[in-house]
Amino acid sequence: MYVPTREPVDLAARHLLAYQAVLLAMSPAELAREVSRLGDGSASVADTMDLALALGLTRSNGDLARAQGLLDQVLANGNAQAWHGLARLLATRYGEQKRADEQTERANQQLREAQREYQRKLDQLNDKLEALKSIERSLNSRPVPVPVPVPQASAAKPAQRP
Repeated sequence: MYVPTREPVDLAARHLLAYQAVLLAMSPAELAREVSRLGDGSASVADTMDLALALGLTRSNGDLARAQGLLDQVLANGNAQAWHGLARLLATRYGEQKRADEQTERANQQLREAQREYQRKLDQLNDKLEALKSIERSLNSRPVPVPVPVPQASAAKPAQRP
């Protein structure tokens, strides 16, 4: 009977996939508690990878960079060969995620700037409109001149000359 041997790479992949399923089922508060529980992830390579995976899911400021630092530690560890492929995979994914987040932030900043510019132009147009309305009100509030009758020369009596 053939019994396949369990390679360290296979065990590492199974561990990480199972742990990811657990993490994905957690609420954000539970995930934060799990990150705290893992501490700095220095107990073992598996703990380091677990922490890097959890940090990649938190979406908190700085956690992605921290996760990438942990993955770099795993990649630098010659005794963690079984984890290197997974660490490279996660590092690549986190790098892409970080670039996408930065691109989104730049786009949001441009949008905010465009909104401020449009608001400034709208305010200027409203000021001009109010000035025109004020001019119109001042023209409408002036009294309309009443026509003064012009005296007509009387035809009844011609003017006499001396």
